[in-house]
Amino acid sequence: MGLHRRAALLAGLCAVGGLLLLLTASLFPAPAGSPAPSPAPVEETAPPDTEPPVIEGAHDLTAAVGMTLSYRSGVTAVDLVDGTVPLQIDASAMDLTQPGEYPVVYRARDKAGNQAEITVTAIVVEAPAVDDLDPDQETDTPPEPPLPEITRELVDAEADQILARITSSSMSDYDKARAIYNYVHTHIKYVGTSDKSSWLVGAYVGFVRGRGDCYNYFACAKALLTRAGIANVDLYRVGGNSRHYWQLVNVGSGWYHFDACPHPNSYPLDSFLIDEAAARTYTAAVSPIRANYYVYDYASCPVTVAGTPTEEPQPQESLPPEGEVPVETPGENTEILPEPPAETQEPEILLPPEVTVSDPPAEEVPSPETSVEPSPESTPAFQPEPTPTQEPVPEELPTSAPLYEPGKEDLS
Repeated sequence: MGLHRRAALLAGLCAVGGLLLLLTASLFPAPAGSPAPSPAPVEETAPPDTEPPVIEGAHDLTAAVGMTLSYRSGVTAVDLVDGTVPLQIDASAMDLTQPGEYPVVYRARDKAGNQAEITVTAIVVEAPAVDDLDPDQETDTPPEPPLPEITRELVDAEADQILARITSSSMSDYDKARAIYNYVHTHIKYVGTSDKSSWLVGAYVGFVRGRGDCYNYFACAKALLTRAGIANVDLYRVGGNSRHYWQLVNVGSGWYHFDACPHPNSYPLDSFLIDEAAARTYTAAVSPIRANYYVYDYASCPVTVAGTPTEEPQPQESLPPEGEVPVETPGENTEILPEPPAETQEPEILLPPEVTVSDPPAEEVPSPETSVEPSPESTPAFQPEPTPTQEPVPEELPTSAPLYEPGKEDLS
């Protein structure tokens, strides 16, 4: 057989084989549902990460000379690829011993090397001053226009604007309370007098006009704490030679004293969440110029302060408060207070529903003695001695009355 005939025969066989395959596929189709052959895998390359992290919660800060600042509180850095990334804070330019404006720089870097940076301003102001021997000191102030009608809605709106600037949703109640304390302490100028007909008026004047006495500090703190959802109880001094108003606050670890008002010049005190032992230590130390500084009606107080001794002393006869303080709960809408009553009012409590209220023991014992008033030149500086307590105090809250420590900073 010649070469050409063999090639022709081979071509014919191939054609016949192709026809047989087509015939077989048509007569015997593949079962329904049979998987189609998978295509060869193709490796996909992820796009490069070029987005920097986002720094949230950083805002301008304010503190008085000698106070502390928490730069990290409520500030986070989150990356789209890496999630939460480390946050670096540069507060090397800060000087908490000198008034002025200082930059604080926040930086965050993701694994791809993308960096975000935000700079805020920390303002250090002069520490508020209270004359040792004249708590009712007056300062010359220009005439003010008449106040508008003060309503709860008006005060709440002012408080909400302030909270939006000084707090964030990522902050704990402790950090929010500290931010409120710092704001009230530095925002109001102490002038030794105020309208005490209503805490709403006291808060509005403190917020808008930025001046007043302990009642305005108390009222502003009350408005901010309540709008922030932090439980607080109103207190006022009994006995003594002048009036004083402040709060008890519970941020989740028990009740502590919260007093944003400045203290006498010779007896400075950071009175943010101090326990009962610290409050009584300070009261004894400052007694040469202020009697009964943190003495209140222990029997009528609806909560027990951390560090309260088992046996309570009986406070001296009370000076009637000058303003009616309403009972309220965070978020409650109330009207302007009525005229002040002739008799001493009961202290107020602002409690969330889950807080259990228990009365402290009220056993009568002799009143604490008050030292004879010496001359201002011989008045010693306040040096509190720790007083043992009967109750354990949470580790995260102070257990003594710390003095101002100029230059102290908190980067944690």
